[in-house]
Amino acid sequence: MRPLTQRIVIALFALVCAGPLVAYGVGAGTPSSIENRQLAPIPSPSVADLLRIRTYDRLALAISDRLPLRNQAIEANSWIDLKIFRRSPNPQVIIGSHNWLYYSPGVNGRCLVSAELAEIQANWATMDQLLRAHGKRLSLIVVPSKETVYPRFLPKRDQAGCGPLNTPLIQGALAGLPGPGFGPLDRTDQRLRYYKNDTHWDTLGASLGAERVVDEIQPGLWDPSALVRSASIDHHIGDLTLLLGLGQPEDTDLYEVRRPGIVVTSSQAGGFGPESIHETRSGGALVAGRVAVLHDSFGDALRSELSPYFADATWVKTSRTDTTAGIVQAMKEANIVVVVVVERSVLGASAQLVADAQAAFPAG
Repeated sequence: MRPLTQRIVIALFALVCAGPLVAYGVGAGTPSSIENRQLAPIPSPSVADLLRIRTYDRLALAISDRLPLRNQAIEANSWIDLKIFRRSPNPQVIIGSHNWLYYSPGVNGRCLVSAELAEIQANWATMDQLLRAHGKRLSLIVVPSKETVYPRFLPKRDQAGCGPLNTPLIQGALAGLPGPGFGPLDRTDQRLRYYKNDTHWDTLGASLGAERVVDEIQPGLWDPSALVRSASIDHHIGDLTLLLGLGQPEDTDLYEVRRPGIVVTSSQAGGFGPESIHETRSGGALVAGRVAVLHDSFGDALRSELSPYFADATWVKTSRTDTTAGIVQAMKEANIVVVVVVERSVLGASAQLVADAQAAFPAG
């Protein structure tokens, strides 16, 4: 390429890259993503890369992510699809009745076969045996998927999906294992326990899950009067809302566990990998010993409801790929291992955590 041509190409490339930044500089907006993902990075190509088509494909995506008013345009388009045409702008989200949203891969995932159900049972049983052999205790809670608790708001065509059909099979595979097992599942409870705009349970649902765990570990310790509805409102922007390119919050009741006299004596990064937390408490009746809570994203809401009942608790997120060493160490140090996993992930989680338990307590 001639030097003059090189300079022209480089200058044009720099101009295109700088355009969105100039727009933001004059107040057109701040780069952010409303689509529940990171912004595409702006490429830093070499001179040779400027002659490759893929460089401009990457540049086009980066500029598209940073166009002024882009988020507003996405939100407007999604609102029209959702409110006017009653269709989902994202195939991962199912539009239900009465403003309910569902996660399509969970509703319409694979139906579990008998070999997979046997694997679920065997993995959790092996983990229980390993922990008991080393003087520890397992408490397993499998959180029902949203479509299991609220199938009635699904479109008729989705009510017979594999997600709801797997539920009784998973319940059977978990029978006899230690812990609360599958639940809480009470379709007669009229209170809202899952967010309409999210895949997860809300603060009341998490509180009911915490009650199940405490009652299984130390019956009689859970205090129903400690669960109170706050005067504040939970303004929640759901993950399904973000997948649709919308940003409106859902306002729901906010429930909190308040135990007068119980005080947090320390709360710090757990040292068991990113997002791990170690907390200690005193001042009243608490589950003694060290508890390791190995959890997926459903454990995020559970922590504020469950931790007030533990004297010493370490929370480690299992849905990350960079916490394996922390999970192994947490198992070694704990007296009680609480596992929190959502129904749709119970097979994969069982394989992951039994491997971690075998690493923590190798044979021989």
